[in-house]
Amino acid sequence: MNIVFSTSYFPNIEYVRKTLFSSNIYIENYEFYERHSYRNKTQILGANGIILLTVPIKKCKSNTIINKIEIADQKWQTNHIKSIKSAYGSAPYFIHYFPEIQNIINTKHKYLIDLNNHILNYIYKVFNINITIHQTKSYENQMVCYDKDFRFQRIKENNLKKIPPYQQVLFNHKNKIKHVSFFHNLSCLDILFNLGPNTHKYLQDLKIK
Repeated sequence: MNIVFSTSYFPNIEYVRKTLFSSNIYIENYEFYERHSYRNKTQILGANGIILLTVPIKKCKSNTIINKIEIADQKWQTNHIKSIKSAYGSAPYFIHYFPEIQNIINTKHKYLIDLNNHILNYIYKVFNINITIHQTKSYENQMVCYDKDFRFQRIKENNLKKIPPYQQVLFNHKNKIKHVSFFHNLSCLDILFNLGPNTHKYLQDLKIK
């Protein structure tokens, strides 16, 4: 089965789950850049709820091809690393994965799609998901080349309405432990730091259901 996805910055759980339906996935390189999407954004869980992390891009025309989208500056890196460390520093597997995550973010990628591809390859490696990732060579209509098309999901859309809860981070506020409600379909960072090597089985269970 051929499945095509938009590029995504630390893709959410739904994105990763959908890729399990095929051993071959395609990342779209030739669509127009779409604002308000996961292409340069991800959602993590902080002490006060969801935090939206955005990779800034250089000003561009509305018909700019996604593989020409350039990252605006490197100042965002410090903020993202600080936010991720604050959100997941107490997570059980944080210490195992954070150094490599920090290294990926700090790598100076010129183009957004190169950063996202770096992330995706790392995520599939640590999640032990055996998938061949292809980069599209041109823009094709869904009916021509693909069995499933997931290129157009927006931030406000959440197709994975309910998933089995897992233990998310406990936050300490003035010596009082506060457990926030379970948040669905966050960044893959959430399951990485909270489930670690158990992530593969968790995702497989989602696929079966």
